[in-house]
Amino acid sequence: MGCGATGFVHTTRYSNHRSAEKYLAAVEQGGLPEAGQEPLTGVELFGERLSMGLRLTSGVDLDAVCAAWGQDPAARAVTVRHLVSAGMARLTSGRLALTDEGMDVHSAIAARVM
Repeated sequence: MGCGATGFVHTTRYSNHRSAEKYLAAVEQGGLPEAGQEPLTGVELFGERLSMGLRLTSGVDLDAVCAAWGQDPAARAVTVRHLVSAGMARLTSGRLALTDEGMDVHSAIAARVM
């Protein structure tokens, strides 16, 4: 909620007006303050879920996320092994979680795993 905020509903990302005037005008007229919507593809949804999951201290169940969005976890195995051996991530019971060092470069790691 708020000016410039973005959100996600089902398979669509939306963004609110950045201008406070436009935002408030939409709300006062009983409408949503959305500036736009963007439907996401399966690959984009996979990337969103993976990236957001890697922000959690508990990490993400890589096999489950890959299965849900039709991605091959085996194609990411070498990258995951390198991240773990470099101390950037840990793999516990199928959950890939970033270490403190990995969190510092989250975006770069998420892009590599995608």
